[in-house]
Amino acid sequence: AVVSTQSTGWALPCELVLPGDRLGFGTRRAFLTDLVRHKTRKAAEDVNKSLSEMFCDGVIIYKGYVDDAKNTDNAWLETVAYNFHDHTSTSFGSLRLAADFAWVEAHSTLNVFSQHKDWLKDVVDCHGANW
Repeated sequence: AVVSTQSTGWALPCELVLPGDRLGFGTRRAFLTDLVRHKTRKAAEDVNKSLSEMFCDGVIIYKGYVDDAKNTDNAWLETVAYNFHDHTSTSFGSLRLAADFAWVEAHSTLNVFSQHKDWLKDVVDCHGANW
């Protein structure tokens, strides 16, 4: 999760996907940039391979309208929220996170931005975990 700039709670990280871009490309690029700074080229290549495999298996959690302060009568935000699950626990283990990011346990009392809490519950349910 990332510290939300619009509240004191957490938000799910996101990326803008432009026409022609591959899903997860920006996220993978951000992770690899960090790895190149702190790890060897071989480590970056290994994680890139793991991330590429993981980003191929995304499950759509939500698709549609999003409440946002930027919405107007004539323009509004829509999103697609995916769950990319690291089944092997190896894709993210060696990554250093930016200061405003952290791994947090999903639970019902977590202070999460807007609709993100509903999406987290859907992910928890998808994996048969406790909410």
